[in-house]
Amino acid sequence: MELIVKTTTRKVYISGKVVDDVDDVASEVTVNVYIGRSLRVSLETSPHKLLELGIGFALVHGYRVDDLRKVEVKGRDIYIHTENNPIETQSLCSFSDVKVDRKKIFELFREAMDKAEYFKKTGGFHVSALATVYSGIVVVVEDISRHCALYKALGEAFLKGVNFRESIVLMSSRAALKLVEALANLCIPIAVFRGAPTFEAIDFARKASITLIAHVRGDRMNIYSYPERVL
Repeated sequence: MELIVKTTTRKVYISGKVVDDVDDVASEVTVNVYIGRSLRVSLETSPHKLLELGIGFALVHGYRVDDLRKVEVKGRDIYIHTENNPIETQSLCSFSDVKVDRKKIFELFREAMDKAEYFKKTGGFHVSALATVYSGIVVVVEDISRHCALYKALGEAFLKGVNFRESIVLMSSRAALKLVEALANLCIPIAVFRGAPTFEAIDFARKASITLIAHVRGDRMNIYSYPERVL
């Protein structure tokens, strides 16, 4: 199944002008995630990178996936094979003295958004990218769901052996609590969002020692927690 499909549309202007045209639109599927034999959740997502989705979901929710045979994709079903209960990962985080130049944050964010080809074509995708403090962009993922975009980016980064404790996540969405919690579960120290944060996300970031950056626009950004990491 394609990520983008073409469909007919009629464009109507305030002047009364009418144009019949063809539009690119995003496609979506429902994917079921199973823990063992039990259905854990059904997710609306773009029809690609389902293995990465399963790995990212497992990592965020505290399931070990060091043995990749524990995550299996069958059609639109994802199975996370485990006999263990999820572990509480936030308490295991001990951030090193991670710092990043402010100019690099702007450069990374622009680069991530520039690579968002599906968003440019349809306007129907969220973007989630992951970079390291000491290098550049490692992963860029687009998805109709901001949560699935993040799961997929984290899963792909895991497969590439990225050190999450030295990483920066960049997202086109607003900064919601659940997204920031997901990053804390993997000990990711810096999160950058194009949209606005909620107070709950800010409050949690302060408690979890995460540098939360939002409202990235042009040459300005707002830093809501741990600004000392940004030079």
